Amino acid sequence: YQNIPDSISATAQSEAAMVYIRQAESYNDTAIIRVVAEDGITTKDYYIYFSRQLSPIATLSRISYTLNNQDSIVNGFDSSIFNYSVSIAEEELSIPVVNYTLSDSRSHAYFRHVPNTINDTAKIVVVAENNIDSNIYEIAFYYTPSSNTRLDSLFVNGVAVENFHADTLTYNIILPWAENNLPIVTAH
Repeated sequence: YQNIPDSISATAQSEAAMVYIRQAESYNDTAIIRVVAEDGITTKDYYIYFSRQLSPIATLSRISYTLNNQDSIVNGFDSSIFNYSVSIAEEELSIPVVNYTLSDSRSHAYFRHVPNTINDTAKIVVVAENNIDSNIYEIAFYYTPSSNTRLDSLFVNGVAVENFHADTLTYNIILPWAENNLPIVTAH
């Protein structure tokens, strides 16, 4: 992007002529150079029109999501990559809320689709300031069923099994000699 020069200068062909300059005051303004001839009557105006090119940047600098009141940044996010997958674990069974930050504050974005189930895709459309360039980011959320088969605790007749460990699969329990009832095993 070109900045407007701090000042515009001009030199008349005749050393006897006077040059007056009205500087541009903004990006979309006009500088006017008036040359007054030596006779003080003859004038000529020159105009320099300035306009700033509109930004073509249509990217996001960050995508995050909220699950169970916990914010997370989309793993591996890169503003030039437009498709992501996010696995939702069993303990996070809630609908994700997606948040984003624009790379260029002059662009704008909107959700084309907001996830309304756990297995759903968020679609964010980013439109550049020039209203020509745009990109669509897609974040696919999917539930991954747990493969955890471990116990937290093990009980025999309401008493915790001594030295229980989730990775130990075999236990030898010696029942009292006077026990007449079958043992009741419970697990959590």
